[in-house]
Amino acid sequence: MRGMGKTVRRSLETGERKLLWVAGALATSALIAAGCSGTAEVLGPTGVQVTVRPLQPAGARTVTFSLARQQNQVFTLGLDAREVSQLTGVGAELRFDPSFLNFRAFRSGPFLGSAPQLVVISSEVPGSPGTLLFSVARSDQGQGQNGSGTLAELDFEVRRIASAQTTITFALPQSSAFNPQGATSEINLIGVEVETRIVASD
Repeated sequence: MRGMGKTVRRSLETGERKLLWVAGALATSALIAAGCSGTAEVLGPTGVQVTVRPLQPAGARTVTFSLARQQNQVFTLGLDAREVSQLTGVGAELRFDPSFLNFRAFRSGPFLGSAPQLVVISSEVPGSPGTLLFSVARSDQGQGQNGSGTLAELDFEVRRIASAQTTITFALPQSSAFNPQGATSEINLIGVEVETRIVASD
């Protein structure tokens, strides 16, 4: 399927258009969430421990996030394929709570290859804090990849936490995996919970 890169781009553009009408509501929700902490102390953490848990069991034929590494308040999530067959790409809408996290960077991993054989797209949705559209796909969709590996890495920064422990959901309301025949339901993308915990710093 020669037009897969264009197909992924069109899919993301369509998703972005669908999201624009809720941008105002999402922004309002983020402001409300930020203002509903009451008298709770908002801490600028000097020491943070991050834990990542899938929202549902992530076995074979799944794509989900794991904690790749962490340095101080910045942590990296790996987007990992697990025992997949003929995977040529993935695309998704990712949502998280922007009152607690800043998105920093998105880059491809080694599993599907490297440029120029790889098409990588990521875009924060204008006016919709905490919403990211991304895609990682082979430009040549004739041959998929088998096995397990990292498709991409995403960097986030903990900007604040309102208690000693905070759980932030990374949801995937829209997502697709692709093989040489097109979109496939045989590979599932799974969101995660990210738990941040204040720890004593050295």
